[in-house]
Amino acid sequence: SKITAMDKIATNGNVHIVDEVIPVPTLATFVESHPDFEAMREALSLLELGESTVNEDLANAVEYTFFVPQNVAFENFYKEVELDNLEDLGPNILKYFVESHAIPNDIVDAQEIEAAIDNSTINTMNIALIAGKENDVLTLTDTQNRVANMVGVDVRAANGILHIIDSVILGLGEP
Repeated sequence: SKITAMDKIATNGNVHIVDEVIPVPTLATFVESHPDFEAMREALSLLELGESTVNEDLANAVEYTFFVPQNVAFENFYKEVELDNLEDLGPNILKYFVESHAIPNDIVDAQEIEAAIDNSTINTMNIALIAGKENDVLTLTDTQNRVANMVGVDVRAANGILHIIDSVILGLGEP
């Protein structure tokens, strides 16, 4: 899309006129374009075709929830598990790792996460997360008692919702 007219003053801001409709970005677009999601992009790129549906779902799913750790969360994770990079996880654990951040066929917004506090869990593809709240910040605790603060919530996309977290999610057991 090209801007055909700029800075048209409105009562509540500026308007820029474009020559084509700009589509609402998909979850894949957000993950691919945000500089703080580089490590998750790498994790997704390391998944072999057919190993997991997450890559395809981020671009095409109708309803999807994705918890995306910031880059610093990955750095802390590497220190915690004494690894240098995601490739060291191996393909099976990498698949489990990525899928532990995903909820297919459901849009779970911050309001639903808050409603789950003390009553139920949030189930990703692989693990059940315990919802909590500390200092007005929603948290998710995985089965290894790793707490992820939700530092950005309810980023809406054409095919779902994205939440930004400050820790990776990884645990043992099925949801």
